[in-house]
Amino acid sequence: MGNSLFRWERRKRLKSKVRNLDLDSFDYLILTLVFLMSFVALRLFFIFEVVQAPCVEYLATIGSDDGLPSIFKLTHYIALLMMVFWGVVGLARFLEGKRSWHQIIWFLTLLLSILMIAVFTRALVPEKHINPPDGILNVALHPSEVSWSHLEKGRWIAHGLPGCVWLEENIITQRNHESKSTQLGILQGLGLGKPYIQTLIDSQTYRPMTAYERDRFIIKHDCMNDVTRYGQHRSVCEEPYLYPVERGKLPPIDLLQY
Repeated sequence: MGNSLFRWERRKRLKSKVRNLDLDSFDYLILTLVFLMSFVALRLFFIFEVVQAPCVEYLATIGSDDGLPSIFKLTHYIALLMMVFWGVVGLARFLEGKRSWHQIIWFLTLLLSILMIAVFTRALVPEKHINPPDGILNVALHPSEVSWSHLEKGRWIAHGLPGCVWLEENIITQRNHESKSTQLGILQGLGLGKPYIQTLIDSQTYRPMTAYERDRFIIKHDCMNDVTRYGQHRSVCEEPYLYPVERGKLPPIDLLQY
């Protein structure tokens, strides 16, 4: 009996707190948007962090096509609009006389959540427009540095790393930027200075594509656009971290004897 009365008393106090908070449709709308935008932004970011995007531009231009902004840029703009909207709602409530501590804490908590989304997504928005890569290709860090793997159907196969390709510029990214350390200033660390992704882009290096790499990329691109291969694994067009070595190029003699 005592436990039942205690549970009843707790429910009564909880309902009293909810009534004091006095949530309306605007509160639920903003709360839903905060959760959705946090999920989308963090989910996309950590997916590409876990799989290690082959270049920074690949991460920075997710979703951008035909003049549309990237998902992170769009999320940043939406977060800024949400801050303005939530500020107007808070001001209107203040003028109506809703100035309880519950209302103030609730308003500041959601405002801080929106600000964190805006700061996080701003760090992933470059300062200037960048062209998304045309695709990805497994290559050696340097054309002369072949990491030989095995012989397959009369063709030598080598280990490679995925790099981003720009056909018009005839360049491909190098993966040596991952070992470079970047120092952030105080403002940049707070998300107010230069966007962090711009720092990563500036530290990234590129090299010209060889004629053989260009031909391989075009063949891979045509393979991926072949509708008859729909539903098949992507390894049909290119094996993960492997690529065929140019014909006529042979490994060292000790590997041939082995």
